[in-house]
Amino acid sequence: MVSNMAFKVLTFGLINSAHKYLTGEIFNYKVNATGSSLKRSQIWTIEFTAEESPMVYIKSSFNRYIAADKDGKITCDQEVPNPNCIFLMTLHSDGRVSFQSELSKRYLGGNQDNITCFAQSISDSEKWLPHLVIHPSVNMFNPGRKKYLRFDEKNGMVCCDTDLPWGPDCVMTLYFDIKEKKYAIRTGNGSFIACDGKTEPEVTSRTLYRLEIKNGMICLKDSHGKFLTGRNSAVRTIKTLNASMDELFTINPSSGQVNIKSVLNEKFVSSKSISGVHANVIPLLHWLFFSQPSRLWNASNTTHYTQSRASIANQFVAV
Repeated sequence: MVSNMAFKVLTFGLINSAHKYLTGEIFNYKVNATGSSLKRSQIWTIEFTAEESPMVYIKSSFNRYIAADKDGKITCDQEVPNPNCIFLMTLHSDGRVSFQSELSKRYLGGNQDNITCFAQSISDSEKWLPHLVIHPSVNMFNPGRKKYLRFDEKNGMVCCDTDLPWGPDCVMTLYFDIKEKKYAIRTGNGSFIACDGKTEPEVTSRTLYRLEIKNGMICLKDSHGKFLTGRNSAVRTIKTLNASMDELFTINPSSGQVNIKSVLNEKFVSSKSISGVHANVIPLLHWLFFSQPSRLWNASNTTHYTQSRASIANQFVAV
């Protein structure tokens, strides 16, 4: 019996050697490689079947799983994964991956409308480049140090030293270079993390990294084969045979953060203690903020309380 519980999940577009995206059609749930850009039909979820396991399910954006029968025929109409849906994901040195059917030991590959799982060995046709699908503004967490990345503008470098990804310094932007098929990481001031730990204003070979997948997380490798790591004071690349937890990252969409100003007294809302939220910080749209059960924030001259009816004291500006 196959469990449909996914231990770790990553969402990608998969690009073949002909520079086309693997595509899952909603009509008859067909699979081809005809997509020239990343849209809904080209988005796939890689579900790892167990911790520390390279075995995965491949699920389309229409919540159907790819399956390969013993003859190499590919379908994508399974709502619940069965043994035909299990693939061994193999990582290659150039960042591409291959998928081997656990049942038939054949490899997923092909081009255009001819996608099969019939190849007995890996050629270029059986290699797929993962294109990460996520909002580009992210927080990056290093499980080795158990810290988030933070941009230190004063020293012009990125550190791995913060427990809470709060503020613009912790927001990183993933830039995918479609020509090079590599990633750059942009900081809040528009500079990019270079391999030597400094930041640079432009995308160059020193700021581009090959994305690799390991244990449901990602690692980033520079043009010299060195891994980006969070183990030092500055985030930079180091030479290591295998990526450890210090070279792995989880990526999460950055939560929206705004400044909030009261319309009544034109002061900014601040939280200075657990006991209260205050609108007394001086340095457009009006918003009503509700608390449970359905009561509104209210700004008096110095502090906040809740009430059931709206007035100007309940109006705030998100800045």
